[in-house]
Amino acid sequence: MNKNQQCFYCDQKVEIAQNVCDRCSYHYRLDSAYRTLHHWRGLSPSPLFHDHEFTGLQIGAQITESCIKSLHGEILFYSRFNPNVEVEKVAEEMTGLNLTKLEKEPQLSKKWKILFQLINNRLLISWGSQLDERMLREAAIYFDTPFGLQTTFLDLEPLYSRIRGEWNKGTGSYARTSLKYAAELENIAITNMHNAKDDVNLLMAIFNQLLLVNLPENEHIQRNSDIPNEIITSPFSVLSTIKSRCL
Repeated sequence: MNKNQQCFYCDQKVEIAQNVCDRCSYHYRLDSAYRTLHHWRGLSPSPLFHDHEFTGLQIGAQITESCIKSLHGEILFYSRFNPNVEVEKVAEEMTGLNLTKLEKEPQLSKKWKILFQLINNRLLISWGSQLDERMLREAAIYFDTPFGLQTTFLDLEPLYSRIRGEWNKGTGSYARTSLKYAAELENIAITNMHNAKDDVNLLMAIFNQLLLVNLPENEHIQRNSDIPNEIITSPFSVLSTIKSRCL
């Protein structure tokens, strides 16, 4: 912490962390997150919301349940799958799924072509997209169907954290949160967590709730429709890019 360091945005010498004072960090990052949400909503083709359950987290884990919905809430794909590996105990406790319950479901190989054609070269929104992306890319490799370059996995959680989260000036970051906790904060009814259909419903409800957020008035920010790509990656890795867009 430096009490006499110049803020990158407003040039004031105040107590700051990560080269940005609290006021600018809050306003600029909230603005970027908000514009990103509206940019995603206006894309064509529109993004898809997706959620998947797995046999576990280890390499070689398989998908046990998938749900894909359109931006307007239409179910485009839903299926459970009979995996070729054991369901880890922790995964079973979370999803309620095991090999016995899944033995009559089709294997992923029977449904993969339909699922792949739906999500290939699309923008896919989830909560904590890293695991979903890893598992889907592993499946694509296994079935020799590499994703197109336009396939993009978008994570709603960092945007939620920047809009609703508590700023920690010591670490220069916002508190992260789970899908369940975010739903509780937004007063969204929770039915079955770690059920692909219900989790997608929560994801979409939170997304729509965030679109209603009013931006704070700040005379230093001139809002525009440009996509602030930096919000998806490191919040301070491209400060010059952010400043040129906002000022």
